[in-house]
Amino acid sequence: MIIPYSFEYYLYLVFTIIILTITMVAAIVLFRRVLSRKNASGKFSFDFIFAMFILFISWFCSRFFYMIFDFILTGFNEAVYILMPNILFYKLGDFSVSIGYFAVLYIIDKELLNFKMKRIPAILVLVLSVIQLIYPVITQADFEVVVLFGYIGVLFVLLIFLLFLYVGIKTPSLGKYAYMIALGILLIGVGSIIGSFAAMTELISLLYTMFFILLASGILLMGYGVLKFNV
Repeated sequence: MIIPYSFEYYLYLVFTIIILTITMVAAIVLFRRVLSRKNASGKFSFDFIFAMFILFISWFCSRFFYMIFDFILTGFNEAVYILMPNILFYKLGDFSVSIGYFAVLYIIDKELLNFKMKRIPAILVLVLSVIQLIYPVITQADFEVVVLFGYIGVLFVLLIFLLFLYVGIKTPSLGKYAYMIALGILLIGVGSIIGSFAAMTELISLLYTMFFILLASGILLMGYGVLKFNV
């Protein structure tokens, strides 16, 4: 457990702020590309770049809600996790990122797979995120159920990773950048898992450093790949 105002506490806070900054900068760059396309075509369209912009914004919002939950509302005290408004901010953190996964899964299905997946993954992630958001939390056991929903979200990260690998294999002209996006989201997924378990171990500083390196590298690699990925 992280002790408030300890070295690990401030280390995680600094890393979180840096990750938020990198994510917002990447989102702004993508949004400028969205505006550029809109100005060039004369109309707005929900395309690949816009879906990725939504994903980066959802990552930013998710990490921001978690930061409020960890550093302001609970101080990493597990005994108050289930209290309001603490639990609401935790749920909003998970719900925010689910919106991003929904957008990306939908646009991959639409533009890259011609709806071969019948929109099922996108609908499933949306339904599960709404259930998690409205699930009543009264006891610690209820909170663990909510956390379980968050871990299910890792499966959607894995699915997006596999889908970009598939696109890279099936479409050689997009292969290089599809692989970059796939690797980027894999690094982000692994980094997020490490970050969620770091506070439960004796290697907090090391694991949070790994969390930061993986997330920062994944965001930068994925952002570059998205900008070069033309569909």
